[in-house]
Amino acid sequence: MGLIKLALFLLLIYLLVKLFTRYLLPYLLKRFIRKTEERYKQQRKTYEDENKREGDISIEYQNKKEHSKKTDHLGEYVDYEEIDDQEKDNK
Repeated sequence: MGLIKLALFLLLIYLLVKLFTRYLLPYLLKRFIRKTEERYKQQRKTYEDENKREGDISIEYQNKKEHSKKTDHLGEYVDYEEIDDQEKDNK
């Protein structure tokens, strides 16, 4: 009887470890990596801001998603006419 209980207990432990590594561990790793990446970006931005000299030019890129949402602020379309080179020569 004791051997059966031990086998069931070990099977239960095995299944719990298997479930943990299959579902919970990837979630925890993704969360850890995301937080570490955010901290790194914040530290890098702070370092760049501190070491920026007056007159330096810096280009900050926007995400493509944010950029595409702001197209309504571009203004109106202006139609134009082409001027032929012949008209310039005649004058």
